[in-house]
Amino acid sequence: MEIRIGKYSFNFGKAHEERASTKMPLNSIGQPTNIFSSISDAGNTVTQQTALRLSAVYATVRNISEDVAKLPIGVFKQDPDGDKHELSIEESKVAYLLKVRPMRGLIPFDLISSLLSQAILKGNAYAYIIRDEYYQPIGLKLIAPESVTIWVSQDDTITYQVLGNNFLGYWMEEGFYSSDDIIHLKGISLDSIAGIPLLVYLSNVYGGAMASQDFANSFYKNGTNLGGTLTVEGTLDEPAYKRLSDSIRNWAGARNSGHTPILEGGTKYNPITINAEQAQVLDSRKYSVIEIARVLRIPLHKIQDLDKATFSNIEEQNIDYIVDTLQPWITKIEMELKSKLLTEQQQKDHYININVSELLRGNQQARAAFWHTLLTDGVVSINEVRSAENLNRVEGGDSLYKPLNMAIIGEDGQLIPPPRVESTTTTDPTKTPEPKAATKN
Repeated sequence: MEIRIGKYSFNFGKAHEERASTKMPLNSIGQPTNIFSSISDAGNTVTQQTALRLSAVYATVRNISEDVAKLPIGVFKQDPDGDKHELSIEESKVAYLLKVRPMRGLIPFDLISSLLSQAILKGNAYAYIIRDEYYQPIGLKLIAPESVTIWVSQDDTITYQVLGNNFLGYWMEEGFYSSDDIIHLKGISLDSIAGIPLLVYLSNVYGGAMASQDFANSFYKNGTNLGGTLTVEGTLDEPAYKRLSDSIRNWAGARNSGHTPILEGGTKYNPITINAEQAQVLDSRKYSVIEIARVLRIPLHKIQDLDKATFSNIEEQNIDYIVDTLQPWITKIEMELKSKLLTEQQQKDHYININVSELLRGNQQARAAFWHTLLTDGVVSINEVRSAENLNRVEGGDSLYKPLNMAIIGEDGQLIPPPRVESTTTTDPTKTPEPKAATKN
């Protein structure tokens, strides 16, 4: 077994390995976090694969993961005077990993979207940081949550035990790894150490939606206006029974709804009326969509449920989606990457930023009006606006401006005139300057 602490590694023989696994003061909290299937009260098994077969779950996971993954990400340095500039891929190995290639065969978009997909569904997502001899990060390798167990020692040191079988196709050496070498993106957490797997904790929400979908599919597959009983005189022999069964089966299904079958031999059909509304199939499926959207904190219009959407409120809902749904994940990613990929010295003046302005392009006019109002009212300076927009400062941009036609209101309610600016010129303003004499060439 190999225990890794930062850039150091220790190998133990069998005796040491046995003692380490049985007597080390470690308490595992990972057991409930690497179990990703559960049986719901509806009787079906909820796993990542079965949950993603629900269109609402698939659309939600895809929207959140891809909307964050498509945003520009970079490593920035803040100078002592407050200026910020983005480091190029030649200046920063971290920038190269996040902008070009985290590892062979993996692009940054897939890294971020995979981490988010795992974190949303399973509560935890992991990536191993590959470092060079100088302890600089040179690669990021995805780790399947199924192969990770979290251990916490009595001194609150967090260690990750990784199985050799990574499940994601990337080979991973089995052993214990320091938290400094593991990117850990968590969902909702009750202890700040591990996220809770929603597939287990909310299995009844997913299971109910799956049961509703299965019922609807079965209803439309078997449902027909022929639903009812058949009455015949006497007893049918085997050929007659098969002929009648085949005839009825040919008329079953939603595509044949409304057609009239031919019944032979005095057979009487006694219909039992039922339709989709009476069975509440559609209502139950709509409720399932709302439940999933509520759990995963996504506006309904983002998963194509436009029943209550209007042109006037979708723009505001998009802003809510960015602020309430995406921003928490973005903040988690930025803080986790900064904590694990940058050294303690770099963390003092370096940071990792995911720029959400790409998602706000449709509302740039409102943002421009907002900053213009604050700027012209003297609330903020040009440099403060540029800093908020992640732009560098400009010379002379720290001054505050106000309109010239504004005055101060005194305590008595009267306007206080602005102070007069004395002229520094020595020319008498009452005299007209004499014209200069024309000169001949």
